[in-house]
Amino acid sequence: MKKRPHSRHRKYTNRNRPWDTRQHTFAITMKGAVVIILLMLVGVAWLVVRHANESLADGIVREEARQRALMEELQRETAKWNAKRSPENLRAVLLANGIAMNVPSSRQRIAMRGPGARPAGVAGGAPAAYAANRR
Repeated sequence: MKKRPHSRHRKYTNRNRPWDTRQHTFAITMKGAVVIILLMLVGVAWLVVRHANESLADGIVREEARQRALMEELQRETAKWNAKRSPENLRAVLLANGIAMNVPSSRQRIAMRGPGARPAGVAGGAPAAYAANRR
């Protein structure tokens, strides 16, 4: 077999295959593969964002339900407190705890001050509350 010139010399593969046919081919072009990979990446990113949004929405729904429950509990406790604060109920609670005491009348004046603070014109030995009620 005679050697051919180097520029046209190809590696021996198969004598039955024509000289200009390719031995290896791809199903899609490189640009097509890049487009498909980019579409897959966009799809995965979209799924991740969608999942994150759904989990945030579920968390918001749970927190709103918790807020409604807490607001209802606040309203119930406020109503209970307002009922207990009435003078009749306060008197009953005091008696239930063994304290025989009435709510001060409107004529009585109760003044509470910090230690050492005395109203004007009070003798040095008299307690501040006693002196304020004497006026």
